[in-house]
Order: sequence, then structure tokens, then C-alpha cells
Amino acid sequence: MFRRLAVLVALCALAPEAVRAQGANKARELEEQKQLQRIRELTRELRDLASKSPLGAARPTDQKRILQDLAKVNHPQAVRALVSYAEDPDYAGLREELLQILATTPGADEAQVSRLMRDHMGHGDPARRIARGYLLELAKRRRNDEWLDALFDMGLVEDRFLAIQAMGQVGSTSALDRATTLAKDKNWKPSEDGLVSCGTIALSVKDAEGSEAARLLLLLLRDPRFGSADAQKLREATRLWHQTDLKTYVNLADLADRNPRKRQETATFFGAAGLEVARAPLVRVAFDRREPPEVRAAAAAALGGLRIAREDLAEKLKVLLSDPEAAVRRGAADGLGRLMVKPAADAFVSMLDGPFAAEVRASLSRLTGLPADTTDWKMWLQTGFSDSK
Repeated sequence: MFRRLAVLVALCALAPEAVRAQGANKARELEEQKQLQRIRELTRELRDLASKSPLGAARPTDQKRILQDLAKVNHPQAVRALVSYAEDPDYAGLREELLQILATTPGADEAQVSRLMRDHMGHGDPARRIARGYLLELAKRRRNDEWLDALFDMGLVEDRFLAIQAMGQVGSTSALDRATTLAKDKNWKPSEDGLVSCGTIALSVKDAEGSEAARLLLLLLRDPRFGSADAQKLREATRLWHQTDLKTYVNLADLADRNPRKRQETATFFGAAGLEVARAPLVRVAFDRREPPEVRAAAAAALGGLRIAREDLAEKLKVLLSDPEAAVRRGAADGLGRLMVKPAADAFVSMLDGPFAAEVRASLSRLTGLPADTTDWKMWLQTGFSDSK
């Protein structure tokens, strides 16, 4: 008897929970019925637009409104309806609008939508840009190297740069190989928006730390298409690289290579990348009178790109401002300007009345873009330069 009573008590305790679950299921069923009814109403309204129009043809604005309302119905059937309209020749004039709606519809079936988007990746398809944007975001979300490789292989310059940009963002194992291919391609030209650029190639290998990645960046630095905006991206690409062993990136032998041009380019790379561990070899080369002036100048300018001990480096570079070689003086002035510290400003001010004033003005003009001969450099150095520290 007591056991029977205990069972009854347990059932009574469970009853409210079961009622709540049943109520929740009923609410979901009612909500789904409302959604399906709404889908039927909208599809009927869309179908009847032409017959209700005085002109006998549906107005695109009315069609877009209904399609947007359909996308707001949070149900798979609504997505299937939108996909069917996108595939329907009768709605060809609204295809771009439909693809854009599907690309931004929350919870849309990715397999279904991506299949539709791939159908519109052909060259010359008006909806290609929308389709490509959706598939790119999907590939990044899923970290799908295969599709990014396929996009790269489509051959269009913009496709290739978008592909390596995404590869860099997801840490793709293909990034270094694809970036090297682009770096060696002499046919592309930089775009105004910065996508097609040496900087995009550089950023794509930010996770590909090692000598191959560093030599790729060195190749970019030599490229005549490399600009000031690219230099900033190159520094960003190496920002998180470990800097304990310089030989991991570019062998120190490059600074002792027989070819002066190679030594000059290597010094420039160290400064552009901001590799702190390059400090000692760069100082050695900058002060080595046996080196050609161009190599010493590159080393001096590169010291200004390092991120550590800037005031100490400024003191060293101040010495080179009175070097007998004009090229070295220019390199030292460029390096000092890049350091942006007060000792550099003081050195420039003191030289503006000296025999190398023209070189200082020219260096400041290169660094700032201001006119060399008409700018009040003393005033600028005492205000703008020190304020930018």
C-alpha cells in the first residue's frame, strides 16, 4: 500500500512537467502552422500581382516587398520558396535581389543556398559578386581550403586576391604557396581599394612563419608595385613572429653576401619588417666604412623601423648625420625620422642651419609629404614631430 502511494505521489510531481512540455509542443505546432499559412499567403500574393495590376504585369517594387517579407518568415519552407524563385526564369530580373536576400537570411539552409550561389559563379554573371561574397564568408566560417583554392584557380585577379586574403584569415596551409604565385606574377596592377596589392599578399602569410615566408616578403619589398601602405601591412604580417633567431627568417649571410645589392635589400627588409633582432647586424653594417654607401644608407634607414630602444638608436643615427657620404647621411636622416622621438627632432633642428640642411629638408619631405623648401621645419619639428611621438 505504501509503495502504491509513493508511485502516486511521484506521478503527481511529474504531471506539471509533462503538462508544460505538452503545452510547449502545442505552441510550437501552432507557430509553425502560422508560419506556413503566412508563406502560402505571400506566395499567393506574389502570384496574383500581375492579374491585379492595371498594366497586366507585376511591379518589381511590389515583388521585392513580398520577397523580403517571405525572407522574414523563419521557416525552411520560406527559404525553399526563395530558392525556387531565384531559379525561375520568370523572376530573372529579380535574381540579384533574391540572391542578396538569401545571402542575408538568418538560418537559411547553407547547403541549399550555396548550391544556388555556385550556379552563379560563371564569368559575366550579373549576380557573381553576391554569390562570391556569400561563398567566401561560408568558406571562412567553415575554414574550407578547397573552395578557396578553387576560387584562386578561377583566374580573375580580384578572385585570386580575395582567396589569399581569406586564406590568411583562416590560417590556410595553401596561403604561402598561393601568395608566392601571386608575388611572382608581373601582370596584376594595384587597385585603389588596396585589395590587389603587395600588402594583401604579405598579410596572407602572417601565420606562415619561417624562412620561406620571410623570403616571400623580401621579394615583395623588391617589387616596384610595393608602396607605403604595403609597408604597414608587411610590418603587421611579422608582428607576431618569434624574433629569437634571425636565421629563421632571412639568413644573416644575406648581410654579408658578395652582392652589395642583396645586402642593401636585406637591410631594407629588416627595417620594413621591424625585426628587433636585426639591430646588432644593422648597426654593424651602417657604421662599416668598407661597405658601399648605399648599403650603409639602407642599414641606417632600416634602424628607424625597429620597435625597440628608439632613443638609443636615435643617438647612434645622429652620429651618421655627419658622415662624409651623402647617401649615408640621407639614410640616417630617414631612420631618425621614422623613429619619431625627441632626440631625432633635436638633431634635425640643429642641422637645419648647418651644411647638410638641404639633405635634412629632403629627408623630412620624403617622410611627411610636405614641401621640402617652403615648410617651416623648425616649427614643425618642435610641434608636430614631438606631438606624434
